[in-house]
Amino acid sequence: MITISISLAVSFLVMAAMLFDIRAVAVIVIVLVMITVEVYGFMGLAGIKLSAFPAVRVMLSVGVGMEFTVHMTMVCCLCYVI
Repeated sequence: MITISISLAVSFLVMAAMLFDIRAVAVIVIVLVMITVEVYGFMGLAGIKLSAFPAVRVMLSVGVGMEFTVHMTMVCCLCYVI
């Protein structure tokens, strides 16, 4: 749980430094938290133990979720600017 919190905090800081839009960064981090909670919740309901292979899946889901969310957030931000 500590490593997830650290990774979300680092993601927030890096995206805040690159995007210069705190609201967009907050939306991205909230979506990442929801993705992580959903994946861990599903793993708990399905009875999947956390080992090396499921941990890699969690990391990949967060990475893909971040990429998709950043792209969609930037499209919305650019749409409102123009």
